[in-house]
Amino acid sequence: MPIPHRRAVLFLIFATLIWSTSGLFIKLSTWHPLGLNAARSLLAAIVVWLGVGRPKIVLTRQLIIGASAFALTTITFTVANRLTTAANAIFLQYTAPVWVAIFGIWLLKEFPSRREWVMMALIFLGMGLFFQADLSSSGFLGNLISVLSGICLAMMLISLRAQRESGAAETLIVGNLIAFLVGFIWIPNNEVTLREGGIIFYLGVIQLGLPFLLLTQAIKTLTAVETVMIQSLEPILNPIWVAIIISEFPTPIAIVGGLLVLTAVLLNVFQSEVARE
Repeated sequence: MPIPHRRAVLFLIFATLIWSTSGLFIKLSTWHPLGLNAARSLLAAIVVWLGVGRPKIVLTRQLIIGASAFALTTITFTVANRLTTAANAIFLQYTAPVWVAIFGIWLLKEFPSRREWVMMALIFLGMGLFFQADLSSSGFLGNLISVLSGICLAMMLISLRAQRESGAAETLIVGNLIAFLVGFIWIPNNEVTLREGGIIFYLGVIQLGLPFLLLTQAIKTLTAVETVMIQSLEPILNPIWVAIIISEFPTPIAIVGGLLVLTAVLLNVFQSEVARE
């Protein structure tokens, strides 16, 4: 059963806030990225499994598409970070709102409003300002893979929205298991310490698993475009955590860009709430 729109928005904002801490904790880990991703994905799959209470996994077409898209999103983003700059990777991945809007019209018959198109333009402008100092034209292959990661993210969200009545949690479980299978061979090559164990537990259980449970509830109410627009806060929040903990502070123009993204997202949420009253 769909939850109230305001609660769905709060669920997704809270989930995005937690997702945004991934960059900080990945920086703190010494593990190979694919091994780290595999370990946290396995934990996330277990959390979602326990959270929904013995889900029945039926390999439908939508589940296979969504789970594959989820696994490809994490894998391509990890690879892209090695082939291009981190700023290019996250900026190009978050072309996802455009792909969600286009594919959503085709597959879900969900047509973005004029307001949502304007807000998406403001989000892209804000992200461009935020990352402008670090964006680069180098790493062509990495940039292409980053765009592919954005398309995969869009397809995952569209698939979850299509399965909003049932199947969203199962899709996330299978997607995380695929990500685990792809990267588990890198796990034995890493040193297991109490510190690394704590980082992996946080990334798998708190940073991935619990927000996924919130996403499965929010996606029942929010459109695919609303979902990805709220999630666009993640790349802005991510370096803020790094700035607070590691003292790597963004430039003044980057702060302006971040505030523009935040304003666009919150304004869209507010206007959606007013339209429903």
